[in-house]
Amino acid sequence: AAHSAGLRRFLKTGEGPVINRRIEISALHQNGHEFPAELTILPLREGEQLIFFAFVRDITEAKNAKVALERRALEAQVLYEATAMVAEETPFERVLQTCLTGICRASGWAIGHVYFPNRSHTFLIPSDVWHSEEVDLTVIRHVTADNVLRPGEGLPGRIWTSKKPEWIADIATDTNFPRRLPFAEQGIRSAFGFPILGDGKLLAVLEFFSQSNREPDAQLYALALAVGQQLGRAIERRHFQEHQQILVNEMSHRMRNLLAVVNAVFQQTLRSAKSTADLAATFGGRLQALGAVTQLMTETDWKSASLEALIKTTLGHLDANSGELQLSGPHVNLAVRAVMPLSLVLHELATNAAKYGALSQPGGKIVIGWSHSDRAGQPQINLVWSEQGGPAVVSPQRQGYGTELIRRTIEHGLHGSLLMNFVSTGLEVVIDFPLPVSEDKPPA
Repeated sequence: AAHSAGLRRFLKTGEGPVINRRIEISALHQNGHEFPAELTILPLREGEQLIFFAFVRDITEAKNAKVALERRALEAQVLYEATAMVAEETPFERVLQTCLTGICRASGWAIGHVYFPNRSHTFLIPSDVWHSEEVDLTVIRHVTADNVLRPGEGLPGRIWTSKKPEWIADIATDTNFPRRLPFAEQGIRSAFGFPILGDGKLLAVLEFFSQSNREPDAQLYALALAVGQQLGRAIERRHFQEHQQILVNEMSHRMRNLLAVVNAVFQQTLRSAKSTADLAATFGGRLQALGAVTQLMTETDWKSASLEALIKTTLGHLDANSGELQLSGPHVNLAVRAVMPLSLVLHELATNAAKYGALSQPGGKIVIGWSHSDRAGQPQINLVWSEQGGPAVVSPQRQGYGTELIRRTIEHGLHGSLLMNFVSTGLEVVIDFPLPVSEDKPPA
């Protein structure tokens, strides 16, 4: 009917939508399959007679070549955009979304999605990053949201284990695809995915789904590997930037704390100084002690410091080989918050010992011992400072500023207690404080 109507219109007006043009149509082969064809109809009038010449050409190969060329162009565009975005430090989420969209369009796959490993790398978590080519994702997203996978489980889990692309030609027959039934009901037939790796470690898994049965495609594998490398760099850069920002924040926090400590030490020293020279000498010594401990903490990435290393750093001017300093005690790791206060206490004790105690004359020495204890379930450190070989000491009539500084630092900085015994053999100081253990474990 449409042909007859078009012919009548042409005979009446001389115009027709398919005359003198090349048009693409779907033709039916004698064996029953459809194929793309190009049709050209040319009219020729001989007197009163009108003859139509129809030329039909099978364009299957040309069509396939065009599709392949367009696909290669799309693949090249996807890879170019991924590379350019990584180079320009585009936000990671945008890079990921662009690659998902590009791969879906270049390959003809309808759906793309991303899984991420959790922080402890014990299972994979579905993300909110999706791409869909005119497919309703309501059911698919709902099913996937509850689909947490361990290594080897489902398509993403298998990719995690193998660290290479994986293909499922027919999900309905794959017993290791937990979502196969609801996905099959939504018309999903095939699945494909590949890993994003950084330093050999899984960073993400990209999965794709098609509504037709697809056999493994070497060209798609190659695209996945190339894009995966670029995404791996993007994710690694994001992790580095996040870590860098954490370090900047931590350093800013530490610097503020350190400046607050320096200011407090200066104010306390200023109140007790007898002269400008006394202020310079006393504050300079305390500042040097803080500097040495700061260097120690920097070497350990500000995570912790062993008690023995802290004592040796603070009292570095004493010669252990000559017997000026003797240490004994188990390995103890102190958290950052305990390091500065204890260092100030040790420096103050050493300063007093040099002025008035065992270190004020030849042959004097400092003996420091410490041990673990437990008080109501709270680990406790008991540290004893003993001065030997110095002048006889007597209990002072009044408490000096140095003693007050030591006491306040222990009580407020370490939340501990102080006992000072002025025995005839030399000063003995007993310090008890709860152990703020660092996250680092002591060596075996």
